Amino acid sequence: LLKWVAGEADGGPDRPAGLADRPLVVHVTALAAVRDGTPFVLPGDARPSLPAAWVPVADVLDAVAASKAPRTFLLLDLAHPTADAVVGPLRDDAAAAVHDLLRKREADGTLSFPVLVSCGPGEFSLPAEAERASAFAYYLAAGLRGAADGYAADAPTLAPDGTVTVRELARFVEARVARYARIAHDRRQTPRLYWAADPGADFGLVFEKPGPANPPDPPD
Repeated sequence: LLKWVAGEADGGPDRPAGLADRPLVVHVTALAAVRDGTPFVLPGDARPSLPAAWVPVADVLDAVAASKAPRTFLLLDLAHPTADAVVGPLRDDAAAAVHDLLRKREADGTLSFPVLVSCGPGEFSLPAEAERASAFAYYLAAGLRGAADGYAADAPTLAPDGTVTVRELARFVEARVARYARIAHDRRQTPRLYWAADPGADFGLVFEKPGPANPPDPPD
């Protein structure tokens, strides 16, 4: 899959006709593990005792960076509670390790595309049980359906224009997930956008008829 994203392999899904000039959005949701400070994605057939088969998050970033799509946007939902293969207790360093990796690439200017992560260091990606999804995935879907169109953290009722942009989606997801985590779980979860670009940089993701400004929250 990473080779397909990077344009190095055939056999993956074809992009629909007429959409070749649209952004490529890659959504990775999986368990993650950390070894010696390096974050890894655990594939579906991963074995805890065989770290060599794990996929470094850095490899995911490199594949997306190599994509031939005109613009790319990466969504990472990795910080789900796991048990360490050796010591057993729950660990909370996956989000911190991903944060450190992305901050380093931001600082050295090599993160040329936006990356939205599901939570900050020391936090977990919390579930929206009634929706059979993570809260992050639930609000991503709502935002892309149009709820994020025109959204700004300080003025969430701006008139929609039919285009959901990266920064609109990020602001919408950050605000709604943080609120849901506080109300439904009494926990903190703060999605964050990383991007080594000018603060004013942005691009459209969805071009459709404006959607509802305030979708219903999932049940507690």
